[in-house]
Amino acid sequence: ETATVLEAAPFANSTEHVSAPVPLTLGEDSGFTRLRLGSVAADGSDFELWHSALSDLGGNLTDPSLEEPLRRAAGSVAGNGVYLPPFPDAPPLPNGYGEMSFVVNEWFMDGLVWAIERDMADVYASYSPYPDEWFHNFYGYLVGEVPGSSDALTRKAWSYAEAILGDLDTHLGRVMAALEASGRPWNVVMFTDHGFNAASKVVYPNRILAEAGLLTLDEEGVPVPGETQALYGLESAGGVHINTVAALPNQNGQREGTVTQAEYDDVVQRVRDALLGARDPETGEPVITVVYRADEQVENGLGGPHGADLYLELAPGYYWDSDAESGPVVEASEPFTTGIHGVPVVGNDAMQGYAVLGGDGFTDGRVVERARSTVLTPTAMEAVGLEPPADATGTVQQGWIDR
Repeated sequence: ETATVLEAAPFANSTEHVSAPVPLTLGEDSGFTRLRLGSVAADGSDFELWHSALSDLGGNLTDPSLEEPLRRAAGSVAGNGVYLPPFPDAPPLPNGYGEMSFVVNEWFMDGLVWAIERDMADVYASYSPYPDEWFHNFYGYLVGEVPGSSDALTRKAWSYAEAILGDLDTHLGRVMAALEASGRPWNVVMFTDHGFNAASKVVYPNRILAEAGLLTLDEEGVPVPGETQALYGLESAGGVHINTVAALPNQNGQREGTVTQAEYDDVVQRVRDALLGARDPETGEPVITVVYRADEQVENGLGGPHGADLYLELAPGYYWDSDAESGPVVEASEPFTTGIHGVPVVGNDAMQGYAVLGGDGFTDGRVVERARSTVLTPTAMEAVGLEPPADATGTVQQGWIDR
């Protein structure tokens, strides 16, 4: 008998060497994955096999009968969330991780084109987790604003960016071609949900609040409600919640809250003083530059019925973490967090999203550099002849609409 050893094709900026969906069961989980042979020893004794995340569309469709035709048209969805190795040591793209990223884009856009060709709706929405996933890894090197940056790493980072942005552009062209082939009037609103900043250090607001006596933890590191006046919330929210009593619904009053209306302003000031007084032990410089009161920034979208009381702006190069365990208030971040978002956008142009609008209802090639959904939504609705929501807070931009 003779054995045949397959050769691994060189990685490419495409999905041509990635398998069709392969059914797989792992314990209690079952679904589909896609495989790509990365490398194989000449004697067949060892090999590297890339694979996408296990996926199952069955529980995510309102009409289960669409599962099989969607899989035939677009394959299986490949999950995002896979990180590159620390950027300076990462191989240049194209590589296996890059190809799996292209698989993700291809699935989203194949599914969108399939729906358009079937004339399934009047409005379609689609999404790609890229370039977000890549930029978390290398954005700091893309702009040369993290330790260890160099011209060589900046060139490598730009080659990464050009690869994924080029792939997105190709798929956008396919979507537009499908819309044109439909014979119906059509419009496209393409937008980002945020921008990016570079970061190389992490700030821990809860550690600052604990040191100031505003936050008390039990033996397991869990905040004690009856002894806590302020708490930094979700990882990317950038907000501090004042632990107000239940009678203060505008400040998200809690059943076990401690801060009364009479104490509110004083606690807010103590929180501000503590956060603004925090310093990087290496540089001696402030790490938190502004603390906004939500009730003074309503026009900028801060606060709301489920929002925080205070929002933070960090100094350039820093990001936050909600960990409250005792430890330094500032630490170096892991290499893959060189690109971050979630920082409030008040006065932060780099964190602003942008939009491009085109089609029958818009003036050609309209680019919006500071795009807000409160403006995009009512303007897009009016452009296609729909009545904007009565409670829309943004103004319809008549200059964007082609009458």
